[in-house]
Amino acid sequence: MSKKIKAKVLIDIETDFDDNEADMETVKYCLEQDLQDRKGASWTVNAIQFKEFHMKEEN
Repeated sequence: MSKKIKAKVLIDIETDFDDNEADMETVKYCLEQDLQDRKGASWTVNAIQFKEFHMKEEN
């Protein structure tokens, strides 16, 4: 029998986008896809929800 676990995780991600026009929605979408598309993972993500999302550009 499996059990459901709910966890809250706070992460900082630094990445580079080739698209100079990448906006917050694009970054959120990419993060959601990466979390869902983990190959060979032993668990499945049932839901992803962003409570707060802050983004800033760094040089």
